[in-house]
Formats: sequence, C-alpha cells, structure tokens
Amino acid sequence: MMCSAKTKQLLYEFRLNSHMFASTDDGNIYQWDVGSRKIVDIMTDVGALQTNCIDFSSDNGYLVSGNNAGMTNLYQFNKVTKTLNKKPVKEIDNLTTSIDNVCFNPASELLAFTSKW
Repeated sequence: MMCSAKTKQLLYEFRLNSHMFASTDDGNIYQWDVGSRKIVDIMTDVGALQTNCIDFSSDNGYLVSGNNAGMTNLYQFNKVTKTLNKKPVKEIDNLTTSIDNVCFNPASELLAFTSKW
C-alpha cells in the first residue's frame, strides 16, 4: 500500500502481481515488481539528464515522461509481456524549459504537459 507522507492517508493499494514505475534524477525509469519487491527493468529516458515526472494512461497502454530538457516522451506498454518499449512512440521537444507535470485525461485520449517557466 502507498500512504501520504504528510497525512498518512491511504493513497493506493497494490496487487501482488502489479508493477510500479518510478523516475529518478539520473534520467532512468525503473519498473518494480510489487510482489517480489525487485526491479524488473531499468530504462533510460530518451534525451533526459533528469526525469521530472511520469504518468500512466488509464487504459495501461502508455507511459509518458517529462524531463529537464523540455522533452516529453510517450512510451508504449506491452500488456502481455508487461514491459515498456524502450523507443518512444512520440517525442515532443518544442519546449526549452523543464517539464514539471504530465497527465492523461481519464479516457487516455488527451495528454497535457506543463512547464512553470
């Protein structure tokens, strides 16, 4: 289970066969197997020195990442093998400032990304 650090309120309860993704300051995206509590895969985010944010689409088909170079990368997730395609389906690099937030709409039809600068 995942709890809020501030309020100690339950945010999410994981199933034993689920996977969790995390981004780090080194530009890598880590895939964790929650049941075995081990890293399954490490992927380098294309064009990133530092990956700032990630989001998963509600249909579990895509993962999007935003990085400090102003790039937003869209990766396809294979539901059968439970792995990410290491080459982005789409790279959006028209911003020159750091991406602070990425988000899919509930139907996974739209993707929004922001930069506070």
